[in-house]
Amino acid sequence: MNIPSEKNTPLSSTSMLDLYTRYGANHHFHIFCGVFGTLLGRFSSLLPAFFLGLSIDLIFFNQDLPPSYIFSTQLKSIPPLSALILFSGIIVLSFLVGAFSMWLGDRGWNAFAQEIQHELRIDAYNALQNLSMNFFEDSRTGELLSIINNDVNQLEDFLSTSFSDAIRLVIMVIGVGFILFLLNPELTLIAMLPVPVIAILAYLFMKNIHPKYAEMRSSVGGLTSRLEDNLSGIEVINTESTKPYENNRVSNSSTMYYDTNWAAISTRIKFFPMVTIITGIGFVLTFAVGGIWVLSGPPLGFTRPLTPGNFVTFVIYVQQFVWPIAQFGQIVNTYQRAKASNSRIFGLLEESPSIVESPLAVNFSTDDMTLRFDEVYFQYPSLDAPVLKDISFQLEKGDILGVVGASGSGKTTLIKLLARLYDVDRGSISIGGKDIREVTLHSLRNLLAHVSQDSYLFSGTLRENIEYGQKNVTEDQLIKATKIAQIHDFISTLPEGYDTQIGERGVTLSGGQRQRVALARALIKDSPILIIDEGTRYLDTETESLIRESIFNSSSDRITIIISHRLVSVSHSTKLIVLDEGGIVAHGTHEKLLQNSSLYASLWESQSTHS
Repeated sequence: MNIPSEKNTPLSSTSMLDLYTRYGANHHFHIFCGVFGTLLGRFSSLLPAFFLGLSIDLIFFNQDLPPSYIFSTQLKSIPPLSALILFSGIIVLSFLVGAFSMWLGDRGWNAFAQEIQHELRIDAYNALQNLSMNFFEDSRTGELLSIINNDVNQLEDFLSTSFSDAIRLVIMVIGVGFILFLLNPELTLIAMLPVPVIAILAYLFMKNIHPKYAEMRSSVGGLTSRLEDNLSGIEVINTESTKPYENNRVSNSSTMYYDTNWAAISTRIKFFPMVTIITGIGFVLTFAVGGIWVLSGPPLGFTRPLTPGNFVTFVIYVQQFVWPIAQFGQIVNTYQRAKASNSRIFGLLEESPSIVESPLAVNFSTDDMTLRFDEVYFQYPSLDAPVLKDISFQLEKGDILGVVGASGSGKTTLIKLLARLYDVDRGSISIGGKDIREVTLHSLRNLLAHVSQDSYLFSGTLRENIEYGQKNVTEDQLIKATKIAQIHDFISTLPEGYDTQIGERGVTLSGGQRQRVALARALIKDSPILIIDEGTRYLDTETESLIRESIFNSSSDRITIIISHRLVSVSHSTKLIVLDEGGIVAHGTHEKLLQNSSLYASLWESQSTHS
């Protein structure tokens, strides 16, 4: 994936133009308001200087107007006081129009920026949701959070201000340059001297700053990942007394961000003063030459006349011309920052999932719930040997399958393949005679209710976690599920009952309570296949026995798969399989396995002795 790591920063080839092409099509109105407001604002800002110079020549110095001035004859015939009132009114109107255009332009660009950010963030999150488990196993959570949040937010300045600044720059350079040329083409040559020098500096700045911003965005992701890991593992840090060690790791990540950020800052703070000096020199040179021109006549072999009013108008326009050029560096800076973030965002958007639906995939729609694993082989890409080899078994409605085996024997991988978190390398998994690769992922996973060994709860209330993803759950359904999960009595003792807040990841609950809430969540889904993967490992023997009895008594209408290291948890299953080194080494009922499987018998004896 195109998420830069701390040592490597590959970037998506997507340009900023693609951002506008792919996301700007639905926001023409906001773009129109932004562009129109910017254009109108720039035009209105030109009027005060023009009429100020006109007033100086016409009213105060009684100068003849140049032939290039429109309505020069009519203006000359207006009494001075009337002309002053007229020009003052026009200047006031230009400020009012400028204020309106500023509001219109800012509203258009900011609305455009906010909506694009919202759409990008949602699309990035949806892209993450569609990616396969191997992607998340290779990625750092903090890095992904940095892209969805920090990188998307980084685009705001560019979308809301830099694009309008770029339009303003083009208008001022072309429009004001043209007006300056009409006023006095010879003095305009003096005013334009800084432009090529600034253009060369801007090119060098862009060439040097882009890789620095790419490294900086990567280091932000690294720092976010480190902080997210530490906050999630704060209990371990405290109990293991590793605060100095973690402080050092956070310090290292922060130092990396500091170094990469300072490298970008060092380049930036050298560029802007240089641009300011060059534009300042150009302005002073224009002012000095123009001043000499008004006082002593055309210098340097120039021939055109320059009136005081022309000179004042020219100097103000030059200031309006020079200031946007000086801002060009800031526009480039914001653009480069946004481009680095944009590359990371589109790198995520363009990531392809390894698990994809067939174009011919259909929704699962059969009453036949026969589940069949047929000679299934599977190997994780990062491992050298298969995790599962030649796995074959069949389950019917009402069956309870117990899966036992040593750690690493492939028990949990069975469930991952059934849910199509990964695809089998060889063989097939089918439900109702239909290969699970031929049905939609949503309909397949809707068949499954899963309780994992690490029961994840969301920040919120107990009710929200138990009813998670389900609509129109009745109070009777809620209580029935929690009673089977042996958690209803505990919830009833809480002051706010089912509406009790449980904190982030259910931090206020014990491990056993979290597992029972997760079990109630799975039961309320009422799916035809219930999977419990070490879902009672934190429970005491008595509570686990009650839950097991309740689940077994209500299993006639579904397939139940129980994975457990406690053989007593699966001893009453209708079917048992024993996994060892990725293969099924024994299968049958509890009684038959005690007679026919030395491995199972040994495990049973060991656990019975220590119970």
